[in-house]
Amino acid sequence: MIGLRVIQVLDHLRVSAAASSAINIMRWLQANGHDGLLLSGKGERERDVREESLPLRLYAQGGAGWWFGGRRRLIADIEAWNADLLHIHHLDCLGVFLSVAGKLQLPVVVSVGRQPTANEAELLRDPQVAMLLAPSESGRAHLVGRLGFDRDRVVVVPYGLDLTRYPQVDPPQELRTIGTVGRFEPRFGFEVMLDALAQLREQNIRLKATLVGNGNGAGRLMEHVERCHLGEQVTIIPGASRTSRILSQLDCFVYPAREDLLTLGVLKAMACARPVVASAVGSVTEWVHEGHNGILVPPGDANALAEALSSLYHQPQRMAEMGNAARVDVRKHHDLTIVGTALHECYRSVLRRGTTQVDTEIIRAYRRLTSDEASRSSSSSRFKTP
Repeated sequence: MIGLRVIQVLDHLRVSAAASSAINIMRWLQANGHDGLLLSGKGERERDVREESLPLRLYAQGGAGWWFGGRRRLIADIEAWNADLLHIHHLDCLGVFLSVAGKLQLPVVVSVGRQPTANEAELLRDPQVAMLLAPSESGRAHLVGRLGFDRDRVVVVPYGLDLTRYPQVDPPQELRTIGTVGRFEPRFGFEVMLDALAQLREQNIRLKATLVGNGNGAGRLMEHVERCHLGEQVTIIPGASRTSRILSQLDCFVYPAREDLLTLGVLKAMACARPVVASAVGSVTEWVHEGHNGILVPPGDANALAEALSSLYHQPQRMAEMGNAARVDVRKHHDLTIVGTALHECYRSVLRRGTTQVDTEIIRAYRRLTSDEASRSSSSSRFKTP
């Protein structure tokens, strides 16, 4: 089989689901005899990329340097690398790289990890875009049902995790510590989690909590911690890009977001056999199943969140059951071995058909690959193509 040459495009390398996805795809390509190049702006994940010696080419759009030679050099470098296609992970840089792809006549695959703006939706209709990838069925439904994209051009390829990077720890036996991962912004709902902790303390349930995040809101959160008198219970960790060890030390992962933000923290915690209490929003409802691997609560409802955590505190036997189920579900649906193979089929389909419609067989690729048989066969390899 002739290897592919695929450029993964990011707007930046800050901590995000898009950056994690692109890095994981680079790992899969490298492990399976393909060539990948990561094209991105700067960010804290740059260190991780360089430590793994993944091919990286940084760029900085805007400013005098970009307009006086920077853009031209970038196009020349992409042309010299002789790529088969571009895979764009951030909608923020879509316009720039559609222009580049048009000049070089390269097909483009776009991962749509959030709802596009009206301008971005128009760009996604560019004939150079051969395929749109949605991380969940709800994301695909929005693109097809709300925005009117051809259903044969929108494929569900969920986020893939390299499960060898997650500690094989036992599921929790009781609820003592909880935690969450995100950005220190109101929409991530960290304050909702703190309010729930304060309610639990009034019931003599004193849980420890770890809040891991990025952004400039750590000071605001600390003020909220002090107002709730939770200083002895809460630890705030800013700027962490590697969270698997932190997640494995929790008893329960909480996702208190007010909207569907597609954070990978939920899936990473599940990979560590941690049950999840999450806001019932968008894609999360496809990952967390009530009473099976976690509990769903209304977004922004501190009372409901406190009640869910209280139920786990008083019924500790459910913790291990949910934790085991969570790890099984991630292995079945989000193992990089499986997801990478499905994505490879998508790439091949694009190259066979150029920028025309996608093979209907590819639409079913992920469902086929996540059958119980595929899941069992993948467990013995380190994301090698079957």
